[in-house]
Amino acid sequence: MSRPLSKHLVQPQRVATPLPLNIHVFHPGRQVEIEWDDGLTTKTDFVEFRRYCACAWCRQQGLIGHDPAPESSVIKAICAVGEVGINIAFTDGHDRGLFPWEYLRTIADGTIANGSRGNASDE
Repeated sequence: MSRPLSKHLVQPQRVATPLPLNIHVFHPGRQVEIEWDDGLTTKTDFVEFRRYCACAWCRQQGLIGHDPAPESSVIKAICAVGEVGINIAFTDGHDRGLFPWEYLRTIADGTIANGSRGNASDE
């Protein structure tokens, strides 16, 4: 008598993405401090979030060899986008990028691959 395979296969466990508990924007220091629910606290310069924006315009700029992140750009506002991530508006007028939690974490902790813009999306 055969048994269904699904009962005998080991299902891979999905690793939970750490979620931010608090996000603080420090304008004089031009940094964003994020306290994560796994105990890590990260401090990241504004320009890193601008540089790794994955909206269509920023991806296109990267493909043609332009850095879309002006050094003088400052964060104007951060807004929650449901339970999936945040939107960041910058003083250079850019406000299209959606930063899902997992992508935000890779930018904040420095594990993002250089030039990678594949995991975020347009709003």
